[in-house]
Amino acid sequence: MAGRSFRFSLSPVLQLRERAVDDSREALGLIRADRRQAESALAEATEAAHRAPTGGGTAHSLRAAAAHRSTLSRARTDAERALDRLRESERQRQRQLAAAVREREALAVLRDQAADAHRADALRHETARLDDVALAGRRARTASS
Repeated sequence: MAGRSFRFSLSPVLQLRERAVDDSREALGLIRADRRQAESALAEATEAAHRAPTGGGTAHSLRAAAAHRSTLSRARTDAERALDRLRESERQRQRQLAAAVREREALAVLRDQAADAHRADALRHETARLDDVALAGRRARTASS
């Protein structure tokens, strides 16, 4: 089939959408790594709170132990909050990735439909050309007889 080769007019836009998907995947991966670190930090803070000394027999050692437990409790609470924020960021990045994939897929479908239409059009033109060649040959044979 001779003729023009297919060129999708929205190829630059499709490339931008593919880049957006790649960027979204990378951002999601970074957030997931941060979340895993925050989960580890929370586990460590929880373990430290459980291991905290309860204090000795003196009032001073009891106050010191209570202050230490309070510090560990705040650290654990802060780690929980940080983890919650990261989980929300991860959900947001997942939504952004899903949207980017949908946008890319919509353009890919358009590209495929346009390519199919181009192939069908080229096939029609080639068939019409071959029909013209066959008809011309038949006319030449009929005229010579």
